[in-house]
Amino acid sequence: MKILVIDDSGFSRKALINQIPEDVLNDAQIIQGSDGQQAVDLYKENRPNVVFLDLTMPKKSGYEALEEIIEFDRDAYVIVVTADIQRQAQARVTQMGARGIEAKPLKGKRLEEIFNDVEEYRTAIPESDEMGGIYLTEELIDALSELINISFGSATAMIADLFDSFATLRVPNIKIIPVPEIETVIFDGNTHSDLYVTTQQFRGNFSGEVVFIMDKQSAHNVHRVVYDTRNKTRYEASRESVSEQDILEISNILGSSCISKFVSLLRESVMFSPPVIELLDQLLVGLKNSKFSKVIVIGTILEFKDIEIHGKLFIMFSDEMFSAIEKALKTFLEEL
Repeated sequence: MKILVIDDSGFSRKALINQIPEDVLNDAQIIQGSDGQQAVDLYKENRPNVVFLDLTMPKKSGYEALEEIIEFDRDAYVIVVTADIQRQAQARVTQMGARGIEAKPLKGKRLEEIFNDVEEYRTAIPESDEMGGIYLTEELIDALSELINISFGSATAMIADLFDSFATLRVPNIKIIPVPEIETVIFDGNTHSDLYVTTQQFRGNFSGEVVFIMDKQSAHNVHRVVYDTRNKTRYEASRESVSEQDILEISNILGSSCISKFVSLLRESVMFSPPVIELLDQLLVGLKNSKFSKVIVIGTILEFKDIEIHGKLFIMFSDEMFSAIEKALKTFLEEL
């Protein structure tokens, strides 16, 4: 069992860990962090079975961390452990998705009850839920995340070679959502006019569609990078700010190379159609009438020196294809 303990007080973390029942502690991996940002990062990196989260911390509060964790994984089991046990605080964290709120210091007997509930809660998560989805075990999710991370690294190398410029790709933020939720994830505070959308289909033993979305500033930054590379001179703001061809080029590399690498790691292969720029409204209407039911959402930031390109890659599959991915992941792990 993975246990994540987040508190800016080292004393409080140690006190809580010391109260964990011995039978749990013997088989546990304890992960610690001291602020809200670490809570989010460590959760995404480790996918713990349970999180003990303080509320008042530097960099990012427990409220903010809780919100991001639940957004990333709606099944996250988070216990808020705090000195602030006001009724308003209890209501707020419960509404946000916390499993419970406990007053400091948390004692062994209560921890024993919590860990029993953790086991029951994880067992009760259905394999086929309202997402219409197939539940992936923690091990399969870890494998999927790592393979996509490797695949994005391959795509970054290709982009760096193309633009003859060192590029850094931040660790992708990966989650699986049902198709009906895609509109909320796409906009994320943006409007239709702020976004550029490309789509690309792939076929083979795995088939589906890749949608790449970037905001207007990132599209502008793509043009800056491409212009500097091709002309060997610094980009001037007065020049054309966005090029559709540049957007298609970078989306093709990210989409096709990422998918190709991913399926090759699973010992499969696919073929791609050329990417096209699509109107967002048209895309959303098409998705409602499509066979796709699942979406792997990959959010990342590509950095070139002082330029950042923010993008989200949506990989869409049918139930049948998602089952094939699950089977391939299991085979991959068995052969390690």
